[in-house]
Amino acid sequence: MNNRIKIVHVDDQPRQLKAVAALLAEIPEVALQAQFTDAIKAKEFLLANETDIVISDIEMPNKNGLWLANQLKNTPAFIVFLTGHSDYLLKAFEVSAMHYILKPVTKKAILEVIDKYNSFHSKIEMAEYRGFQTEQVNEVIERFEKMDSFPNRIFINNLHKTSILNLSDVMYMVSNGPYTNITTVEKTKYVASKPLKVYFDAIGNHPDFSRIHRAHFVNKKFVKSVIREKHKIFAEMADKEKLEISPLKRNEIFEMLS
Repeated sequence: MNNRIKIVHVDDQPRQLKAVAALLAEIPEVALQAQFTDAIKAKEFLLANETDIVISDIEMPNKNGLWLANQLKNTPAFIVFLTGHSDYLLKAFEVSAMHYILKPVTKKAILEVIDKYNSFHSKIEMAEYRGFQTEQVNEVIERFEKMDSFPNRIFINNLHKTSILNLSDVMYMVSNGPYTNITTVEKTKYVASKPLKVYFDAIGNHPDFSRIHRAHFVNKKFVKSVIREKHKIFAEMADKEKLEISPLKRNEIFEMLS
């Protein structure tokens, strides 16, 4: 297989196996190393053979894709989930920065996975990425098993740094076009490569958080006061940052501070 990217595909549906094999055959820089319909057999192969990318369906009989990912946490494999539905799972993947492909699989989706794989492995040390991916898998599994309505942590990965933030330490998030600026209680600032809507969809029902403005999502525990300036009202955060409050959210903030 020379220097081509080795891929293992796991799916209990023969039609999906055939479709993905055909798509991979069109991409010269990858090699389909093996395909499995059973997660247990896939695990045995993957623990005995080094591979680059594992593309695994989530829902399979016996052992599912999350179980397989949990078995591979100490391997260098870049894990990508396949899923056909479930808004709940998609929110979990988004907020944990886990890689996934929506069915039906397309060549474009596979090429995007390859680009992500190349980016991470050229910018991030393998040991660092392995630890980050382990935490990602743990978070998704925990949410899936407990069916938690919101995560305990959020994950940020980009070309330069990987970060895991406890949700309780996040003071506020501010929309920045396709990105989100996140500030923590330590006054550390992060830039996440996902829009604010991703975090609002996953965390919006958390009792400590409120979207006080279309561009501002705050941890109410860190709102210290409300300031009036001309015709606008702002929430003053613990770090003295002032974030505008939309008229529809003013009563909620006033009640919280009263």
